[in-house]
Amino acid sequence: MTNMVRVLNSCEPNAILFVTADNDTFLLWYAQEVEGIRTDIRVVNIQYLSDDAYINQMKPQLNRSAPLPISMPEEKYVNGVRDYLHYFDYGFKDSVELKDLLAVMTSDNKADKLELSNGTYQNFLPSKKWTYNKDYVFKSDLAVLDILANNNWERPVYFETNVSKDTYIGLDNYLYLEGYALRLLPFKTNPKDTRDKTERSHTDVMYNNMMKFDNLYKMTASYGQNELSEKIKIRFKELEENFS
Repeated sequence: MTNMVRVLNSCEPNAILFVTADNDTFLLWYAQEVEGIRTDIRVVNIQYLSDDAYINQMKPQLNRSAPLPISMPEEKYVNGVRDYLHYFDYGFKDSVELKDLLAVMTSDNKADKLELSNGTYQNFLPSKKWTYNKDYVFKSDLAVLDILANNNWERPVYFETNVSKDTYIGLDNYLYLEGYALRLLPFKTNPKDTRDKTERSHTDVMYNNMMKFDNLYKMTASYGQNELSEKIKIRFKELEENFS
């Protein structure tokens, strides 16, 4: 329970937090609904996004958390529709806006679909220009992409640290550790930086978040609060520089 509170407190106000594990999800929900901790954060279980009813639950206001920016109407993701999309290279030479990809993947126009051997038509993923790490898109992935595309960087977005690699949908190089959660930022990691995403920290924010945890302030008996804060902040800076 303590770790889940730390995860919540690692997030900026009105954040969107993507998680997967049931155990973590239920503890996070308990912290919010029973303890009233950080109810401004929308905790989103990616696996549950495969269900149309759960996607519907993400659209209204919940406690102090604003509705999620999901643009798809229900008929686009109702159970049995767009449960699984294959990847087919559409031949894009340049980068493609995520909203344009979503338009193709959610289009009802036959011209935007692939004809299958049985004569039916199916939507598909037309590009993986952002190093998308799968050859398919589940409905849950489609919902995440919809949220990210329509969020327009207005709300902070975080991922839990202990999820499988494919959960990050190819965004690993844009994730930075801020305490106990990985924040999605519009800054791509330098190709020469070989560190794992859990080793890349958004230093100043991580310092502020870490100061909330593990009773660090109790150490002020030896140093004094200002002196201790400066010592820890300098150490975080040194660690960041050593890994750069």
